[in-house]
Amino acid sequence: MGPLYLLWMFTGLILIGVSIPLVLKKIPPNQWYGFRVPKTFSSDRIWYEANRVAGIDFCLAGGVVVGASVVMNFIAPMIGEGLSVTVMLFVILGSLLAAVVHSLLALRKM
Repeated sequence: MGPLYLLWMFTGLILIGVSIPLVLKKIPPNQWYGFRVPKTFSSDRIWYEANRVAGIDFCLAGGVVVGASVVMNFIAPMIGEGLSVTVMLFVILGSLLAAVVHSLLALRKM
């Protein structure tokens, strides 16, 4: 596996790692870590539930990035490094955007 693909995989694993405490509701309301918007600070119940949902979303996004980096490592020689970098950037940004949008939509229902 090439160094660039290892970096992408590491990025996905870091995303998963920082999401797990949110999923497990281990992070109390704070100014540094978590889904920090005015509504999540309005009550502990909303903070923990919104961060659990966001944590799951970002765990999934990290899994998509890890999976895509493994697949891209194998198909990059066929499609070229430039296209593989472009695809990975879209995968990373798309999965993060999807996680943010879903988390915000879920928060609106709380």
